Amino acid sequence: MLQSHHISQLERIYDEKVFLKTGAHIVIEPTEGVTVIDVNSGRYKTSASPEDAAFNVNIEAAPEIARQLRLRDLGGIIVIDFIDMSREDHKRKVLDVLRAELAKDLAKTEVNKISSLGLVEMTRERAGKTIESLKFAECPYCHGRGRVRID
Repeated sequence: MLQSHHISQLERIYDEKVFLKTGAHIVIEPTEGVTVIDVNSGRYKTSASPEDAAFNVNIEAAPEIARQLRLRDLGGIIVIDFIDMSREDHKRKVLDVLRAELAKDLAKTEVNKISSLGLVEMTRERAGKTIESLKFAECPYCHGRGRVRID
């Protein structure tokens, strides 16, 4: 029998927003053609420079992003919107952490470098159906568009 802690972790797999220990969070939005992951500083507070703050949040987010990709078995094209960093060594370290964490994944991944807009484009092969696709059906009213019409 699963303990309540594990049940709550399983239920959180469906959450769009995943909180990190520092108060920052990532938002995961799968669509039909691409999954977008947005890194946000949220409630993260520091006296560090904006560059160092962005680096700290991104370094914390990278392993969690890899973990969420595995847990949710997300595949296809994935775009990660890290918080903008100007220092090349910071960008390289964030990518190194992301790649190291993705190397633990059995699924094949390919990760491009961080673009000038702070985006990382990557691909990940999906092992099977996503957990979300097994537990949720398309809304019969909006047909999966996620909107409610106001008359």
